[in-house]
Amino acid sequence: MSTETEHPNPNTDNTMSDIILWRKKKQSFSALLVATATWVVLELYQFNFLTITSWAAMTVVSLFFIWGNLCRLFGKERPSFSDLEIPDEAAQRAAISVKRWLESGVRWLFRVGAESEWYEFAGVMGALWVLSIVSGWFDFVTILYTSVVGGLTVPLVYVKYEERIKKWRDGIRMGGKRVVERFDERVVRKVKDKVGGGGGGGVATTVVENKEDKEMKKE
Repeated sequence: MSTETEHPNPNTDNTMSDIILWRKKKQSFSALLVATATWVVLELYQFNFLTITSWAAMTVVSLFFIWGNLCRLFGKERPSFSDLEIPDEAAQRAAISVKRWLESGVRWLFRVGAESEWYEFAGVMGALWVLSIVSGWFDFVTILYTSVVGGLTVPLVYVKYEERIKKWRDGIRMGGKRVVERFDERVVRKVKDKVGGGGGGGVATTVVENKEDKEMKKE
């Protein structure tokens, strides 16, 4: 395995973190502005995505056409993009970032499904169920725009009020553990005692019978 795969370039992650946490305010504001403009054009003005894409492509082609003709008119060398290509390092960094996100998602699903407590599993399932219902009320563009806005606001709020959020989370976790302990004492242990009592008698009887058979064989 190559060194780049094992040790991804941290600059990409640092840039994303800086944008999400508004350390680079220009980039963060630009991302929010582009997302808002896209949502307004597609949702409020009901433009089709292919229509917007076609208009953008027409604008770019027209600008290049004007640029090329102006260069020819003034006797300058026309721009050439025949050697334009995406650097291999940039493509590898993008692929590694996507790979890491997918791996994190799979690990999270496995942890919640196989390693978490039942109340944590129930909470995740309830949240996903509510999300599936709420997502039915909106279209994909609105959900995507909400995700972008949430990604640019929730981490910032969490970092700013981290201590308060941790105290609130720990309080909820302790309350959940108390509820689980009470349920275990009042319901689960009683059921175990009843089942264990009945099963214990059968096991004891079997042990006594085995001892009697061994003694009879010895005699």
